Amino acid sequence: MKIGAKIVCLCAGTVVAATAITLACLFYTLQRSAGEQLAEAEKLYLQEKKTYLKELVDSAWQIAEKTARLYPADPMRARALAADLLSHLRYEGDSGYFFCYERTPQGGYVFAFHGANPGNKGKPARLDQPDSRGNVYRQNLVDRADRDFVEY
Repeated sequence: MKIGAKIVCLCAGTVVAATAITLACLFYTLQRSAGEQLAEAEKLYLQEKKTYLKELVDSAWQIAEKTARLYPADPMRARALAADLLSHLRYEGDSGYFFCYERTPQGGYVFAFHGANPGNKGKPARLDQPDSRGNVYRQNLVDRADRDFVEY
């Protein structure tokens, strides 16, 4: 092979290698950037969801408070009415619902109401029962009530 052809091959090989390295770096950067953007989008979505749920819980709390003011002389009637109203509330289409635990005199908990499963009313709420991932979310809900979100 002549020297000119060798130089052309060497230059072409260098250009091909440089292009491949540049494309690999670009692909890596874009992929990392997309991953960071996805993580940020997930973080924002979760924050919006928490804000939305907090507003829903605040609204439910206001319903319970206003119901209690309607029947100050009959707290059991007010409690029953609030439970009935709240058990029918839905969000996220029909997949989101409210439920409430009530402490028993013995120190355990029962369902005061359950929006998705009305038959649970009055049944024991086993706080130590884990979900499918092993998370003891019921106990977490009671322990962290009024302070924090519990994901389950």
